[in-house]
Amino acid sequence: MKKKGLFSTKEVALCGVLAALCIVTNTFAIETPLVSITFTYLICFMAGHFFGPLVGFTVGTIGDVVGCFARGYAPNPLIWVGSMMIGLLPGIVQFLFRLLPQKKTALLRALSIVVSYILVYVLITVFWNTYALWESYFKTKQSYWAFLSVRIPTQTLVWGINLAITFAIYPILTRALRFKPISIWDVIKDAKARKSTATATEPGTVTEEASSLPVSETSTDSAATAQSNADSPIDSDTSAN
Repeated sequence: MKKKGLFSTKEVALCGVLAALCIVTNTFAIETPLVSITFTYLICFMAGHFFGPLVGFTVGTIGDVVGCFARGYAPNPLIWVGSMMIGLLPGIVQFLFRLLPQKKTALLRALSIVVSYILVYVLITVFWNTYALWESYFKTKQSYWAFLSVRIPTQTLVWGINLAITFAIYPILTRALRFKPISIWDVIKDAKARKSTATATEPGTVTEEASSLPVSETSTDSAATAQSNADSPIDSDTSAN
């Protein structure tokens, strides 16, 4: 499928599906006696990893905002920032791993997944979201460290489940999507290619290849082309019509 811009129609549709799934995962959860299991990690990771940090950021934002309204309350601005970062960080990690000079082996791809999940877990789940929840709802009831000690075991379990599912479905996703993960590097290369094409098509622009040809050789090619057009019966019939 040809791309009119950075994303093909198929890829834009997949981004929309991920945004819808993120809304669902922020609205519904699997309730167990120990913990409420959600799959926000998984959806935001896929958005950021396969489509880049901007899409991951957008999917995390939409999922949190619409999910909160679907449950009947306004989004918490602090947790909203955390949801944005859950999609943004995997996209940044993927971009940095693609800059490595080594060949992209299965080990490097697995490492990029693990690094993404660890960063999200440590920076967002353990610190940012825990502080946001404590500051907003539990500050007057218990200390931050007491709240953190209760939250870490349950969130570690949710994090581990999402990581395991990601590893299980990653090979299927890469084959099904049939395109390389998009990163900021693709955006830069696409912009350079567009600029180069625009420069080459400007009136009066002479390409390096054409300017390097001798005059006699260029005129010979033009004469041969004109003779070919005159002898072609297809061109004669077309002009008659």
